Amino acid sequence: MPGSSGRAAEIAQSLTDVTVRPSSRGHDVHLGKLDGEIDVGVVSSGMGCPSVDIILTEMIRLGGKRFLRVGSAGSLQPAVVKVGSLVIATGAVRDEGTSKHYAPLEFPAMASPKAVTAMVAAAGSLGVSGNTFAGIIHSKDSLMAREFHEGYLVEENLRYMNILKSLGVLASEMEASHMYTLGAVHGGIPSPVSSWGVELEEVHMGCVLGVVGADDPFADADDVKRAIDGAMELSLESVRQMHKMESEEFSGEGGH
Repeated sequence: MPGSSGRAAEIAQSLTDVTVRPSSRGHDVHLGKLDGEIDVGVVSSGMGCPSVDIILTEMIRLGGKRFLRVGSAGSLQPAVVKVGSLVIATGAVRDEGTSKHYAPLEFPAMASPKAVTAMVAAAGSLGVSGNTFAGIIHSKDSLMAREFHEGYLVEENLRYMNILKSLGVLASEMEASHMYTLGAVHGGIPSPVSSWGVELEEVHMGCVLGVVGADDPFADADDVKRAIDGAMELSLESVRQMHKMESEEFSGEGGH
């Protein structure tokens, strides 16, 4: 689930036997196979948590069980997490209003451990672990106020973002926290860590981000492209890794 429809179409180019279910609002669903055997759907989430709420909920109701956000973000640790880096979001600060309609703000927005395991394995498989960071990210409603200092609450927003930086939050984006909250809402009964399991009730959420901005929001175009291309490549390899994990689980149980 990338944010943009263009990126969704670009990811779908890595699939075969693709069919497209058109949407009047631009959220076309691209259905195909990765490596000729793994069923994959690609659809844009749009921008912001309200859009995620609609698109993702509809995908879950249509039977989707594994979701991976493929997005872009601004670094909150620019000395280390530089433009062009990749971020695996293990959890997200819920600085948005949508998820509070599903869970109190004290409830953490966390990625599926299974999805994180697959994404970390994917980074290793691609040889990009040295440029990939795993940790907490920030999801917000307002890019312009929180990061670009628009409006009358500049000092308040600067103080808030500086607190997140001091706490080690890696990057800032606009969708993952509600995605993770919906994963908890629809997640079903979790598997024990001794066996990942593939129960049909389980819904797994993950997020990989390409870092496209830091202290200067207008980064070099080549670095931005490298970040986006890297996030897309890591997302596809993460699908392969999760498929491998689940196939081994099926095999270990003698199949279903």
